[in-house]
Amino acid sequence: RRSRSALENTYKRLIEVEKSAQGDLLSAEKTVDEIDSSLRVLKPAMPDGDFALVHNQLLLMVRAFKSGQSIHSVSAPLLTGKEKHDSELEGRFQKGELLAEGGMAQVFRATEVSSNQTVVWKQAHGQHNPLRVANRKLIEEAELLQIARHPRIPSYLAHGEVVQKEGGAAVLVQEFIAGGDLKITVEQVKKVGVKTPLTKVTEYLVQICEPLEHMASLPSPVYHRDLKPHNIIIHPDRGPVLIDFGLAKMVETGSDVSITRGGSGTWTPPERDSGVSGPFTDVWSLGKILYYLLTNDSPPSILDQDKVASQFAELEHPEWLAQFVVWACWPQHEKRIQSVQQFRILLENEGKWPEGESIDSAAADSGDFTTWG
Repeated sequence: RRSRSALENTYKRLIEVEKSAQGDLLSAEKTVDEIDSSLRVLKPAMPDGDFALVHNQLLLMVRAFKSGQSIHSVSAPLLTGKEKHDSELEGRFQKGELLAEGGMAQVFRATEVSSNQTVVWKQAHGQHNPLRVANRKLIEEAELLQIARHPRIPSYLAHGEVVQKEGGAAVLVQEFIAGGDLKITVEQVKKVGVKTPLTKVTEYLVQICEPLEHMASLPSPVYHRDLKPHNIIIHPDRGPVLIDFGLAKMVETGSDVSITRGGSGTWTPPERDSGVSGPFTDVWSLGKILYYLLTNDSPPSILDQDKVASQFAELEHPEWLAQFVVWACWPQHEKRIQSVQQFRILLENEGKWPEGESIDSAAADSGDFTTWG
């Protein structure tokens, strides 16, 4: 009862703070910081079930406010009283053909009944992991998409649960991104025997950095941790759009501990095997993607400096580019380019740091990193 009262009062305070923010933003921000601190104190004593869910929704509202969004942008049916029944999600969307299947979820094409708009229906399954684990990961992905809003990230539409014989399965519905993935793009270029111009490669990489820099700048930084060509869709108008945030992680300053260590072979840095991730994690993947676009070949697990230099010289790429790719993919993360922002600035300036700019300011997007994350 005490937990319920505390959560209800916190929700009322957040509503009042948002109303008062237009008149006195500094005071509102101070109050939100106090709410943030009190929620973190409550967290260890929070019972499981609906209480834990409401507590998490309140933390998401705090993050939303700090990111300049409305607290009402967070889906919180248990707080607002607009709780969806299991059948409502299926009534709103009509699930269609299976598009892909991963270790924790199946991805279907679906249609929003009211608008006839094509959407993506992502549903957790328990084929390789306990269903409760897959459910939790998909709910975390839904919560992340509500916070990390960006033109190069699919828009969140809804999430909920559907009943099946194995138990309730979490569902995330998001924007459908038209276009082929980056892997298809490279295969098409390779088939006709040409190479992508360096200017186009640089344009792609800079655009891919945009949502990564945005996520790393959030109050609770987010790292994608599963960047690979298959997870980058080239939209005909918007250009590269990142998809599949199943391994993405929100990092609370100095306090993130979990055991999610998944990845995708050569595209995933070696420190992920030890559960370490931080602003340097996505840099490795960006370096591998850069190599892939420049050579039309899948990168080896470890890039040998001499071999890359020889290969790039044969392809008539500038010398600095070989050194830059190897630096981005350095096995020891402490010696690697330290953030996506730093990677992008160096790429735009032929591997050199611009005169008069502090490299320390871009060395790490947040200063936070996590072990067993």
